[in-house]
Amino acid sequence: MKKALLIITAILITQLCFAQADTAKTTREVYNQEFKWRMTIPDGFQNLTEAQYAALKKRGTDAMENSSGKKIVDGTQKIFSFKSEGGNTFDSNYQPFDSSLYGDFETNFKNTNQIVFDTFTKQMPAGTKLDTASTTETISNLPFRCFKANMLLPDGRPLTFLMFARLFDKNLFTVTMVYIDKQKGDQILTAWRNSKFE
Repeated sequence: MKKALLIITAILITQLCFAQADTAKTTREVYNQEFKWRMTIPDGFQNLTEAQYAALKKRGTDAMENSSGKKIVDGTQKIFSFKSEGGNTFDSNYQPFDSSLYGDFETNFKNTNQIVFDTFTKQMPAGTKLDTASTTETISNLPFRCFKANMLLPDGRPLTFLMFARLFDKNLFTVTMVYIDKQKGDQILTAWRNSKFE
């Protein structure tokens, strides 16, 4: 049986902390040489420190292990990770993808979506409403698989999770967003959709 390669990072489960963050006041462009990827980060998003990122990653991994009962091996490498006030996040990472270990990309993506769904179902407060969809979206003329989860928390707050993934040669590239503030979510989603791969 093929292993499901988790192409998500820990922040997808841990945003219910809703910790406040100091926010950057200027819009800035970031660039990643590995994927020749350029993106403008909107005002109000601050780069997470390595310690903040590691702590979020651990909490998310623990949540998935508790939900699945399986040991999670995380081989992701961070590209960028940003957070705004109120727990709205944007994260990008990559990891090697070996189809002999993980199977084909599409099957693995579906398996990962199921793990995400199961984790949300088990970790969210009782009474949370959850709706999911899987689509394909084009970013900078490249097709990305997209998994979206819309949640309505018992206290009435909406929570949106988005995961985009595609293979670049033998590397699996992933972007995840988690937001409660729709305005902040729209800002970072627009910035992602307008980003460029050379």
